[in-house]
Amino acid sequence: SVSGTHTATNIYVILHKENGTKTENNIVFSGNLPNAPFDVTLAGVNMGGTPTNHNQAPGNSGTNTPSTGEIRIPATSSAVKKVTLRLRDENIVRYISYYNGSDANTPATVASSLKITNINGDGEVEGGCLYVPVKLAPEEIEAFVNSKTNYNHWNAGIGGTDGNSLVQNLHIAGGKIQVVTTLGDNCTAIGAGGNGYCQMEISGGEVIAHCNGTGAAIGGGIGWNAAAGKADILISGGKIYAENHARITAAKDGINHTVGGVAIGSGSTFHSSGSDGTVTITGGEVEAYGAYGNGIGGGNSSS
Repeated sequence: SVSGTHTATNIYVILHKENGTKTENNIVFSGNLPNAPFDVTLAGVNMGGTPTNHNQAPGNSGTNTPSTGEIRIPATSSAVKKVTLRLRDENIVRYISYYNGSDANTPATVASSLKITNINGDGEVEGGCLYVPVKLAPEEIEAFVNSKTNYNHWNAGIGGTDGNSLVQNLHIAGGKIQVVTTLGDNCTAIGAGGNGYCQMEISGGEVIAHCNGTGAAIGGGIGWNAAAGKADILISGGKIYAENHARITAAKDGINHTVGGVAIGSGSTFHSSGSDGTVTITGGEVEAYGAYGNGIGGGNSSS
């Protein structure tokens, strides 16, 4: 832990000293500090969580979600934080929880922010990378995303949690970031938590986001019984690949229905309505695929 008084001039570097071996740690930002931004470099951190549930049903409340490997940034109206995370070398974390309030599907007035960028903050890919929740080679992603292993059930890989889902002022500006979530997680890769609203921007770096659920790979939170999360997303630069692998079948009114999810945009749901939103692209290079839903756009529902 770091003790003492945080000031705007402090610069933090978090180093990993265990020869790359995964540690069961958390990094937690605390306090109400609207006038003292955080500048933190992750320099070779490896604290991906160890899952204990390998058969999580996507529509049921999560059980045995790991309790370690989290970067926690509670950023509500009474706990304002402006955080820049810089990436140096290779970093692996289970998830980054950044949220601005409890379940909400409409924008709020938010003073907090989270920016993730490369070490130099220049929008380039080089300099550092981040893997959530584990490091995967491209050929390993398909099997991982279709598994029922529980890493972050109903919580975004980067963004909101199920109970605190609202996410605004999330900005990815550089570095390489890969977030892959599982069928068992049924969560957004980057964006809002369950049923939550997301407002975010991607302006640089390389972003690879895969999910297998009713939440968007990038954007609005998952839905199941209630409405899914809306999203307002600006892509002004960078290289983005987003894919939602979901083709989930479940019973509604005695009949099986199949619902997919969106790659970039708003969330989908089974028992309520998919949500609308906006995706504005002014620059960058974007690929977006939905196995049973929109590549880019609004969410789906069983009705």
